[in-house]
Amino acid sequence: MSSNYIELTNHLSELRRLSGTVDAFCSSNGLACEVRDALQLCLDEVATNIIFYAFPIGQRAGFSVQLTCTGNEIEAVIRDRGVAFDPLQETRNPDVQAALQARPVGGLGVHFVKHFMDDLEYTRAGDENVLLLRKRLPPKEAEGRLL
Repeated sequence: MSSNYIELTNHLSELRRLSGTVDAFCSSNGLACEVRDALQLCLDEVATNIIFYAFPIGQRAGFSVQLTCTGNEIEAVIRDRGVAFDPLQETRNPDVQAALQARPVGGLGVHFVKHFMDDLEYTRAGDENVLLLRKRLPPKEAEGRLL
């Protein structure tokens, strides 16, 4: 099992550090570009939402991302102490067939996360939002990683 952990602050510049951590994690685990790109897109979306919406404007706060490769899947656990928010229940499904001008703001990023990840779980643990993302690895990538 391989794992990477990073603590971030709610500032947009932190997206670059998160991206570097994801790149290093995927590279050290020999993951395909498709897996890396899906993980990057989803974590960027979740982190951006935390940065913009989890805390009152101007409040500096932190959040963390734990990445784990468990043989046949990747897990990402994102924790923040922001306002309670379950993105799986509290966002509407966007009409992806509608013209861009006709779409209301919101929901598209969570739609992408649901599309690119195989499993999502949200819990509120005390004063923390905990979001778990799972991505199963294609059989070829999972070969040799099973413990």
